[in-house]
Order: sequence, then C-alpha cells, then structure tokens
Amino acid sequence: MTKAQPIEGELIPAQTGGMRQSRHLRLTSARALRRELAAVYAQFRNGALSSEQTKTSVYVLRTLGEMLRLDEIESRLAALEQKQ
Repeated sequence: MTKAQPIEGELIPAQTGGMRQSRHLRLTSARALRRELAAVYAQFRNGALSSEQTKTSVYVLRTLGEMLRLDEIESRLAALEQKQ
C-alpha cells in the first residue's frame, strides 16, 4: 500500500535505517534541507546508514530543494507579472 504524498508544510516523520525516530522534519526551507543533508552525511560517516540509504536520502532531499527553488521562481515571476 502506497502512502499519500505529504502536502506543503506537513510534518514528515524522520527515518533512519528503517527505524522510526520521534523527531519530525519541516523541510520547507533551504536551511532545513541543508541541515538534514548534513545529518544524513553524519549518519553515513558513523555507519548508521548504508550507501544505498544515503543515496536515496540525498536524492530525495536534492529533489525537494529543486522544488523549493522552482516555487520561489514561480512566486517571483507572479509578483513581477502583477506589477505590469
């Protein structure tokens, strides 16, 4: 069964090595994504994540970062179009 995709601003439970943690992530800013990337890297360096888990996490976080960037560009473009 596939879980529904999170909506913007929804808290996403963090997972490490398949074990659910009690903290929640709010990945709605570049700063939050950068911190989570650093945490993933640290977990990998400490042996808590496999190479495959790390690759998957980094891919998802980078994709979220790209979506944040596109959202910002769309917002700025809409603001410019309203001024004209």
